[in-house]
Amino acid sequence: MMDPTVKKHIQKISDALNEWLDPSKPLADLPLYPAVKKTANEQLFPLYDIIHQLQTLRATLKETDLFRWAEKNSLTTPIQPKTIFAIHAGNLPLVGIQDMLAILLSGHRYAGKGSSKDPYLPASLVQTFIQHGLMSEDAFSLDLDSFRGLEADGLLFAGSSETVMRLENRLESLAIVQKKAPRLLRVSHFSVAYLGNDMLDLMHDPVLSEADTEMQADDPMMVSEADTRTATGRDKQESSPLREQVMVELVESMFRYQGNGCRSVGMVVSPWSLQEISCMLQDVADLWRIRQENILARQHVHLQDNMQASTSAHRQALNYRYAYLRARELHEYAGTRRESGKSQLIYLDTVLIREVPVVPMTQKDPESAGVMSETYLLDESMLPELPGEVIWVQGGLEVLHH
Repeated sequence: MMDPTVKKHIQKISDALNEWLDPSKPLADLPLYPAVKKTANEQLFPLYDIIHQLQTLRATLKETDLFRWAEKNSLTTPIQPKTIFAIHAGNLPLVGIQDMLAILLSGHRYAGKGSSKDPYLPASLVQTFIQHGLMSEDAFSLDLDSFRGLEADGLLFAGSSETVMRLENRLESLAIVQKKAPRLLRVSHFSVAYLGNDMLDLMHDPVLSEADTEMQADDPMMVSEADTRTATGRDKQESSPLREQVMVELVESMFRYQGNGCRSVGMVVSPWSLQEISCMLQDVADLWRIRQENILARQHVHLQDNMQASTSAHRQALNYRYAYLRARELHEYAGTRRESGKSQLIYLDTVLIREVPVVPMTQKDPESAGVMSETYLLDESMLPELPGEVIWVQGGLEVLHH
């Protein structure tokens, strides 16, 4: 049974989150709205990605979810609180909220450095927590120096591998974290998807999957499935749900957050070549963009930017990358593959997909002396070099396993 003190603490966190996210209110009426406006107007993140993150938080941070998490982690009795220092990444809007909530729900004291890439949204939530007596006034800052001498009892870090060593040295020189304090360091990566023969039906056009509409009920921030069907001129009865859902989810995992998330797909392995699947990818990508436009239209929020402007820096980087890869492709394959006029590149607005070859090779099996086995090599230079770039590898499960 949960101790009444712990129960009261979790209820307090739930009340603060409900005030900040309140599912019954439209976006413009929430206390976080000024932070959303600043973030979108300064083109830190596309507005549709911010709204998607808020939708997800509304669906997963209900009071019952918080109590379930606490019970699952045996947080049923009061603990001796410690100060935990969190360094938040800025690759996604509100990406650090999990660490923030984990510290609070555990009964510890939170102190955190935000990212200059996401300065407003976390600060807005922190302000709500302060008003509810859950954090101190100096709990959050974008300036590491403001935590000098903190001597925190633990560290949570999320960010790029390039910054780990530099930040570790600064934390020690500023005495922000105790030298022997436990540290949990997580660095960025990308995900790999496998698209098998049994997952596709090239005879059907993709439509919005049922799984994508489950969270839409009773939330004024959601766009309805009917809105999407009207915009696309497609009806649900045309669908092949399982296979089309796979394609919808694949495109979602490539396009969402402009490929910046650790769960963003940066590589696809499939028996299908990129050319064979290109038309279907284009159709699903068009549907995805229409849905984002419908979400924005539903908000009735007048910001200085729009969906195009909010991704301009990202698109410019991909434009340069596409121009370079296309020029190299024409040069390297002149007189060979280019005779068919088929490129190994597909540029879908904010996602650049390129097919690369894998090289089969035979080597000795370390577990069976003298026995040769086949493996596959992918040159490291062929891996994604920037968010939104996706590598397509034609091959079966044997390629994926290696």
